[in-house]
Amino acid sequence: MQSQRFFTTEKHIDIMKRIFVFIACSFFFLAGMAQLKSPLFVVVGEVEDYKYVYVIPTGGVTSSAGTSGAVFGSQYGVYGGVYGGPTRTVNPAETIKGYMMQMGYTVLPEVMPEFADKTMIVAYGYTGRRQLSPFSYASGIMIQMHDAKTQNLVASVEAEGCGKDETEDILQAIHTAMERLQYYRNPKIEVELVNEYRKSLLFSFTNKTPYAICNFVMVLRYYLDGEMVYEQEETIQRAMVPNDEISVYIKRPKEARGKNMQYRCDIVSYK
Repeated sequence: MQSQRFFTTEKHIDIMKRIFVFIACSFFFLAGMAQLKSPLFVVVGEVEDYKYVYVIPTGGVTSSAGTSGAVFGSQYGVYGGVYGGPTRTVNPAETIKGYMMQMGYTVLPEVMPEFADKTMIVAYGYTGRRQLSPFSYASGIMIQMHDAKTQNLVASVEAEGCGKDETEDILQAIHTAMERLQYYRNPKIEVELVNEYRKSLLFSFTNKTPYAICNFVMVLRYYLDGEMVYEQEETIQRAMVPNDEISVYIKRPKEARGKNMQYRCDIVSYK
């Protein structure tokens, strides 16, 4: 009895490629439908009055990116592959310390009585995972800040993250939470000149405040050879939640359409 031989043809390879592409596209489409909860930032004290922080130590969180792959079968055989992801560890407390240092706080190894009235105790908590789509999960975290002397709550923030694994989820969530604290300490709308045209200027605005805003007022000044030649005030009626970025064309007045102009844009108010 002759043994049966298994072989592939270009036709079957093409079919397998199409199936793989379909599965991959479906994965990214469903993952893209996932929606993270908006961060919840609550302030009941004066965050800006503190100079020192003590971050309660946490253990490391270890996770693997997991395995992925696909198996295809036909009358000619079975084909497929399995791919493993790396194992990573993150320590939430150490990550939070880094963000606090970037914001200008002095991180203490312990609560010192002589600095207690200027120290915040920072506590990290993990609030669990929830499924966003058939292929993705979000991990939630909560960070609380208490007065070291009175133990009263100063501020708290809840956030979610969704990455390739749980450690990346947590890193994203901590970044979002610390970003909200930074916005509160230094609220502003960032401005960037994207492009200039003869009759208009294209600006990019990013809401770096902890609030949803519905409009803001900008003052645009035009300079030539170091001297201001024109001042223009514009009210931008656009709703923006924290970290939103929008692009806006600003029409240049005739008096400010000359060549070699320099520009300065200031946000003077928002609400």
